[in-house]
Amino acid sequence: MRPILIAVVATVLATGADKAQDAERMLKAAMNTELVDGNLKIAIEQYKKVAQSGVRPLAAQALLHMAGCYQKLGDAESSRLYERIVREFADQRDIVTQAKARLASLSDPTSGKVAGITARQLWTGYYKNGSVPPDLAPSADGRSVLFVDWNTGNGDLATRDLVSGEVKVLGLKASPADSKESFELGLYSPDEKQLALTHFHPGRSSTFDVVSAQPGAKPRVLITRKDGTDVHPLAWSADGKSILTITWEMASGKPPLTSRIAWVSVADGTMRTVKALQWNEPGNIRLSPDGRYIAYDGLGRQGSSDRSIFIMAADGSSETTVAQSPGINRSPVWTPDGRHLVFISNRTRNFGLYAIAVQGGKAQGAPRLLKPNVGHIRLSGFVRSGALYYLQPTGEQNVYRVELDPASGKPVDTAVPLGSTYATDNSMSALSPDGKRVAYLATRESSTPPSLEGVLVDPGTLAVVVKSVDSGIEKSYANDLTMSWAPMWYPGGDALLLTARRQPAGGGQTFYKLDLDSGRIARLLENTVNWTQPGAARGQREMSADGQKVYLSVNNWNEDLRGPGGVAVVNLATGETKRVYQADGEVQAVSLSPDNRSLAVTTMGKVVVMNADGSNLRTVVGESRPENNLAGVSGVAWSSDGRYILFVRRSVDNGGPMSLWRVAATGGEPSDTGIRAPGLREIRGGPNGALTYTAGFSWSMELWAMDNLLPMLTASR
Repeated sequence: MRPILIAVVATVLATGADKAQDAERMLKAAMNTELVDGNLKIAIEQYKKVAQSGVRPLAAQALLHMAGCYQKLGDAESSRLYERIVREFADQRDIVTQAKARLASLSDPTSGKVAGITARQLWTGYYKNGSVPPDLAPSADGRSVLFVDWNTGNGDLATRDLVSGEVKVLGLKASPADSKESFELGLYSPDEKQLALTHFHPGRSSTFDVVSAQPGAKPRVLITRKDGTDVHPLAWSADGKSILTITWEMASGKPPLTSRIAWVSVADGTMRTVKALQWNEPGNIRLSPDGRYIAYDGLGRQGSSDRSIFIMAADGSSETTVAQSPGINRSPVWTPDGRHLVFISNRTRNFGLYAIAVQGGKAQGAPRLLKPNVGHIRLSGFVRSGALYYLQPTGEQNVYRVELDPASGKPVDTAVPLGSTYATDNSMSALSPDGKRVAYLATRESSTPPSLEGVLVDPGTLAVVVKSVDSGIEKSYANDLTMSWAPMWYPGGDALLLTARRQPAGGGQTFYKLDLDSGRIARLLENTVNWTQPGAARGQREMSADGQKVYLSVNNWNEDLRGPGGVAVVNLATGETKRVYQADGEVQAVSLSPDNRSLAVTTMGKVVVMNADGSNLRTVVGESRPENNLAGVSGVAWSSDGRYILFVRRSVDNGGPMSLWRVAATGGEPSDTGIRAPGLREIRGGPNGALTYTAGFSWSMELWAMDNLLPMLTASR
């Protein structure tokens, strides 16, 4: 009997392994449907099958994802699923922790700290990516919002009735069909008889206007700018004679930018400066209900990512710090009586909603936690009913890895998301020279999971994450650098080259070397390509195989957005920068071939190839081809064998999926790889047909309201 028993046990074990593998495949497919395709309803059905698989770790993950889908859809089923996870999966600690946190964010009535606070959705899904306009202004009664309409208004201002859903375009544009003329967020005067607005004109000029709220009224220009800088309205004075504004200015018409808070006269457009802010990077700026004080959040000190909240007199004569701590304090809004500031802070690790009592422009006591675990919401302000309006981020952005068949160019398997479920905003990936690891940038909102080794990542701070492709083990390197470019691997795979903006903001960029063993970040070159010079660096960059050079796209900051641009090479030892290619327009991306002999560049809707020194230029995908009349091209990368060039084709339907194509390096007809995703970008090639890319959008928003906050503050006095 013993041999039979052994055979039975072996069969059971094999069946269990197959079951787990099937469940894992189904989970990856469901995540792809949710995160790449954006089809939440189909993803829910796929997650249900995983939840029924009997593989507990995967079932718990599936239920958490499924609850997240329901939450995005505004379905109360999300709460029931989170409660089920807590009740039935106590052995899956990480998943239970997340479920509890999300329950709290849904105003779980069992939590004493959030008792009485309720949240309701006001507006969602206006644009095709599911977002509402990210910049909007609620009316005083909360019934409607004012926003820039790119659906039916083509950049005109519009209002939306939050009860009926009716959208009315104001018709302020001189040329309704011209998308180069548009507006930015406008603000109604206290009596709602006038509008203050930022008006963008064809070219790079802008004006700051006021206009009567009567139908057919024409804007009256108060200030004209022709250097690409703008004046934005923040608040009207109570008497309607002045407008509080923020403006960005450039010395001698060149960066770096200096932000300036100022009052503008409605009568003649004269500007009176309240405060100039250079490195502070101000966020929310709000005028108190009595018009005596201005609250704003900004960097606490130069070179730090910590943000504090300040209150200054409306004439700039005095200023105090009312909320500061290691971490981020942001998005302050005044309560209607002006006795409190409500703001967002991660002083208790995860972001929570706080209030601090204020009198005479100074803090009274310590901040009080009103609601924990609110995430990266943006506060819009209180309306007459006492409800607090806010924007809730719903977008997800992640990095993916996929392998392409060398012969057909088609994907061998489904693209795999690389960032963990604890991360909400991952981008800028790069495969190691041996293809066994991937490095990417991450902004984490939840607490760091136990499986993440290395330095803990504070919520909201930028980190470099290095992940093993095989084991999935990650190591995080937290830092205060302001990075907007992908890491680059040194040839030995033991270090990364990072590029970050210098402080003050706009003052250039610096190259750093990150040692992966020690975690030490050393400065290499500073201000190599300065934003104050023509040819400012932006977009993709790549390191040569010997680790001595970096190729990067450059574009003239002060010219039209489409050019001129080019490609430069930076010597990392000497700092010498040399332009090797001059384009007719803006350069979107540049990629160095595996043999380091050639460059592929996307510019002006075409893909061009040249020798690494800029010679022997030829076009392999051009605007003259019929297929390129459908959409432009952006990202670019080489196949691992150097025979093909991969590039991203933009969707004709703005907001629709982007597609990945390839073309022979010698030219010919491009072919579709079949890979599509919303926001597909930042493609980077690797060995053995591997490719990484970013997909999705982190800035999708929904408009929500919190009720019953003010009674809590009244009771505390």
